[in-house]
Amino acid sequence: MSAELVVELYVTQRLSSVVIAERLGISPRAVCEQLHRAGITPRGARSTRRALLPPELLVELYVDRGLSSDAIARQVGCSSQAVREQLRRSAIPLRPPGTWSPATAALTPEVLGDLYGRQGLAMAEIATRFGCSVSGVRKLLLRYGIPVRSKLGKRVRPDDPLSADVLRRLYVDEGLTIAEVARRLDTSYDKVALRLHRYGVPVRPGGREPADPKLGETVAELYVGRGLSVDEVGQRVGISAQRVRKLLRAAGVALRPPPPRPLPPGLEPLTRELLVELYVERRLSLAEVAERVGGSASRVSAALDRHGIPRRPRGSRSLPGLQPLTREVLIELYLGDDRSTPETRHGSFTVPSFVSSRVLALG
Repeated sequence: MSAELVVELYVTQRLSSVVIAERLGISPRAVCEQLHRAGITPRGARSTRRALLPPELLVELYVDRGLSSDAIARQVGCSSQAVREQLRRSAIPLRPPGTWSPATAALTPEVLGDLYGRQGLAMAEIATRFGCSVSGVRKLLLRYGIPVRSKLGKRVRPDDPLSADVLRRLYVDEGLTIAEVARRLDTSYDKVALRLHRYGVPVRPGGREPADPKLGETVAELYVGRGLSVDEVGQRVGISAQRVRKLLRAAGVALRPPPPRPLPPGLEPLTRELLVELYVERRLSLAEVAERVGGSASRVSAALDRHGIPRRPRGSRSLPGLQPLTREVLIELYLGDDRSTPETRHGSFTVPSFVSSRVLALG
């Protein structure tokens, strides 16, 4: 190999170092060393992808050997889109994706069943081995009726904790739910469900009763007899809190209300006695009660409903310390001896406009 030939191919014909290495039977690194000795700086990756591929090489790789554009791109060190552009410029007709080619002719149903099904190879590994595209391998799998694994259903390692034996023991023999199996194996719910589907294990619709018939009695004893919470019972027997609730309901045990949440700083507990004092006796509004105890008026309203205290309709509140303005009180005040007084006094509070509107409303 002469340095002049490498320079001729690289500079004049604009071939890439990968193509030159394949043509001369050397490594791309040896080509770069020859270029450095000749004082030529190799082109960057961006210029290399634009290098022209000889039509003879394209015919050999794409037509004669039946390699896909992805396989040719991996071999010559460029993108598959650049290979397709070079094929169009060389007037070489492109095959539709996934159609027959000499590379995929060897992928018979028996071969795919052995590589993909029994050996557990990925589609990308099969495509690389046979020099075709991943989409072509996938279409052949669908054409031959071979079930395609999902992204999580990859090849199982010998030491994989999600093996078929482990999942059947936990899910079928011990009767655990998918969520419980996922927690036991420190994995996700989706991975366990996908592996069960892959191994052909029937998934129970909506769960089922546990294999141990005494588990419900144990849960009820811990919840009622010892007063443990739902979470504590679940941790004690090794099941989820949701399953504890189902077992308690099936046993006819009434669930206790959850403990009250701790109040944020600055909020006073809304007890029944406090609400009766502020809202009923002192007749403060919801906003005034909320301003004194902290929080919003909706919090006070919810507390009134929770304690069974009826709420007053809007506009019916009397001012603190004043007698309610009933019909009799208004007639006595307005039609008395001091009816010519421009202001009607009720206690120590002057209410001319308010009283006038009430009088007009009473006719």
